[in-house]
Amino acid sequence: MRSTSLILLIFLAVALASNASEPERFFKRPGVTADRQQQRVVLDATATDLSKGDTAEFLLVASGSGHDYESLAISKAKCSDILKALQFIGLSPGTPYNPETLRFWPKGERVIVTFGYEDAEGTLQTIRAEDLITDANTGNSLATEGFIFVGSRMIPDPETGKPVLAADLRDPMSVIANYNETESLLDVPRQAPQGDVYEQQTLGTNHPFRAGQKLRVMLTPEHRDGTRRVVNFTLRATQPQTPREGILNGAELTLSENGAQRCKTNDLAAVLSHFAEAIEKQRDPYVALDFDQDITLGTMNKLCSLVASLEGTSGIRIEPPVDGQLYYRAFIPKEPYRSRKARYAQPSELILKLNSEGQIQAEVVHITQKWNDETPSPTLVISTHPVAGPDALPKVLTLADQMPILLVFADQTITHATLMSYVNPVRTTHPTIHVYIGTPTD
Repeated sequence: MRSTSLILLIFLAVALASNASEPERFFKRPGVTADRQQQRVVLDATATDLSKGDTAEFLLVASGSGHDYESLAISKAKCSDILKALQFIGLSPGTPYNPETLRFWPKGERVIVTFGYEDAEGTLQTIRAEDLITDANTGNSLATEGFIFVGSRMIPDPETGKPVLAADLRDPMSVIANYNETESLLDVPRQAPQGDVYEQQTLGTNHPFRAGQKLRVMLTPEHRDGTRRVVNFTLRATQPQTPREGILNGAELTLSENGAQRCKTNDLAAVLSHFAEAIEKQRDPYVALDFDQDITLGTMNKLCSLVASLEGTSGIRIEPPVDGQLYYRAFIPKEPYRSRKARYAQPSELILKLNSEGQIQAEVVHITQKWNDETPSPTLVISTHPVAGPDALPKVLTLADQMPILLVFADQTITHATLMSYVNPVRTTHPTIHVYIGTPTD
């Protein structure tokens, strides 16, 4: 917590700006004022009755939200007006976290959030938003990394059919969330699924607000000089005609940054150097993986394993798969579930092998669990069904009542194109696919 005369003067200046006659510089809506020249947005808010130690899933929600009981404060401005104010000062919304589209990282530029308030003696004070929250895992406040301007998302109004901002229309009407919320305006800059962080983030011992207290919330860009934190990489992997020795069996990697090719090499270290350079400059590398149709599943497995070891808040952030491909973690499934006895349930299995003539032999395995009172584990009843080709797979899968999950066990030399020819016809009925190299175990 700190008293900063400069920040307080900024709050006062923006408040006075509401009477200014420079429409090209100032933006004002109920509860929100923005100054384009100074690149800041100030929100009017009210503190809730949360106290020290209470769970705070939100730092700020809009008035009318049904989640004010778990928010630090309530904004007097509509979410759509806050969105427009941030755009007015030059920020563009990014893309919200959305597991339905396999986007597991919120994406966008950072915004610094500062709360202004009067202390018990009537002195004006300011505090960074992150300093208000304590992480139970560390006992410390959140890292002061800012929040990602993801911008919520547009949805059709159920009454008019016209597009409206989700954060205006339905709960939680989040302005600033403390977990990955698909419809929030601002999100945390890390992977923080709600179930993983619930009750782990509470108001700290330095929580200074009184219930009903008037607050000012200032939003400013992390960089005011146009510097962008987000950098977009595409890593394309192809299988060369003449494989060379190496950890990826000579797979050729082409790395592009924001559409411009940076390197084409079979040296993975050369690719990693570009990621490292971005991270050293405090940029966030978002990486789209693109696998050529001729690359082998064995090579994909190795590459995906390496990529997974690099993914993280201080590493790279993997984008949703490109059109027509599987999410990269499909190729590095949990190894214990290779064993049928280790699974708590039994999805259908697709076995893909190459015969001595290089032809694909495919079969589906259905497994039924038979329970009895005499043994702690079920007896597995296995039935095997040949598959004539990709078009025959949907019908074979209907021979048993199975989960919408498909476990694929394939020879490592089978190509990406062959795999996709089999799984594409069943992706609507079996959207979750895991690809193992080799065969299942009993």
